Amino acid sequence: MEVDGAIHMIEGASDWVEIDVCDGTLSKHATWNIPADLKTLQANPKLHIAAHLMVKHPERFMQQWIRAGVRRIMVQWEGIRTTGLGFLFSGLQKRKIIRAMQETCKENWVEFGVFIARQTPAHAIQDILPFVDVVGILNVQIGKSGDAFDPRDLEKVQAFRARVNGLHYKIQWDGGVNMDTIMTLQQAGVDIAASTSFVFGASNPAQALEFLRRQAIGVHTY
Repeated sequence: MEVDGAIHMIEGASDWVEIDVCDGTLSKHATWNIPADLKTLQANPKLHIAAHLMVKHPERFMQQWIRAGVRRIMVQWEGIRTTGLGFLFSGLQKRKIIRAMQETCKENWVEFGVFIARQTPAHAIQDILPFVDVVGILNVQIGKSGDAFDPRDLEKVQAFRARVNGLHYKIQWDGGVNMDTIMTLQQAGVDIAASTSFVFGASNPAQALEFLRRQAIGVHTY
């Protein structure tokens, strides 16, 4: 499905849309990844676009997406690569990279967030939580949609919710979001839920999105 066509299907039903950007370096899957094309989708000023960069070294590419007009940058934790020797040095380098990306986004009035994959525990990013607007839990394989909902990742929601005191991040869930799971996510403490297969697999994507929102009032769904 073409990105512009998919966006127009939900235009008017959502104020946000998230685009998965996968260049094949972090997973076997590759998706649309041409930031310049986003400029053709800016006709609706009420529609905010988030870019989820599922790539290695996202710090090298984020400026392109900021210039293209995205309002939120989400990077994949597993794509942040370092040259440090040993766990301690690697951790410090990752923190430095995250902080630099956060500062770049802040200077451009763009929200910044970090996703973790299924295999990554919540505590892996506890030191960078003060630097993010959104912390994301990817409940599918990187770069893929349509995987079944895995409830084991709900423990990560609880872990991030427990640490939110004094911080200002929102918790996002991506993967397996449908009418059967949205209430579970709401009860767990998810703030944002991104649905791809359920929404765009429906005959009326805008209506499917509205159904999700009515099912879980208070969860920002797109």
